[in-house]
Amino acid sequence: MDVVKHKKTGQIYSAYQVQNMSEEKQLELKGLIICRECGKDAWFRKKSVDGKEPCFSAKHDIDCNLKKSNTSSNKKENRVSQNKREADTNDIGILFKDYFSNASLAGDDNEESDVFGKTGDSKNIYDKDPTKTVQKTWTLKRILDCAINNNLDKQGFSLEIDNKIIPLEKMVSSWDGVTKQQNGVQGFFWGYLQSSDNEIWLNSDKKYPYNSFSIKLNEQVKKRFWLSMGKIKGNWKNGVPAIVFGELKWVQSGKIYVEINDLTRLYINRRVYKSNSN
Repeated sequence: MDVVKHKKTGQIYSAYQVQNMSEEKQLELKGLIICRECGKDAWFRKKSVDGKEPCFSAKHDIDCNLKKSNTSSNKKENRVSQNKREADTNDIGILFKDYFSNASLAGDDNEESDVFGKTGDSKNIYDKDPTKTVQKTWTLKRILDCAINNNLDKQGFSLEIDNKIIPLEKMVSSWDGVTKQQNGVQGFFWGYLQSSDNEIWLNSDKKYPYNSFSIKLNEQVKKRFWLSMGKIKGNWKNGVPAIVFGELKWVQSGKIYVEINDLTRLYINRRVYKSNSN
């Protein structure tokens, strides 16, 4: 697991946030962190010398959604030996994963991807070469989780873009708060989707005229998107968490949107989306 909850205060902690704490503060959390879904006790595992990322573990309830993803990850770790070690730096790259591929639907972590920021390896590669130092990377899903929990600024990470170091939180915006002055700005935009025309528009509004933020699916990607997600008629009763990377566009009618022609630039919480079809 990447994040946990404090059983008394309800505060959310990410693995990297705890990794950067002093040992005294880490000890203070011992016995007080739990799975944010099922509430079972959790514990922290530090970043290992062979490059495995810091994370949390827990003995989840049988029907806990986080248990399934954890089990899949553990199986993969047991299959292979990792020869890559993350660089000890706060500069990160973005691992753009294809969450709409057949491999993704099958629960395989080896999804098509590339890295935004510094040059670095974009796939999990396992071989017999000596240990190599690679750049630390984050996925859209991880960024969204931190944005929802309002702790991006506590991570202390930055992106290197055009020889400039930019704090990650400066690149991430809630689409509910975007302004006309941000027209043409490239970044990560997140929030909750409420409806779609089941063709090219994913909307943060529930009803017409849909003048709030939307995501526009380019003709090149819309077919594969809907084959992967399935279409749901009507408005979505449960807002769907999502994040998109791209250029913000603002047209004279007042419409605000980001258009994507590459599905690796989009992440949508599939479980919440599917709950709207019940």
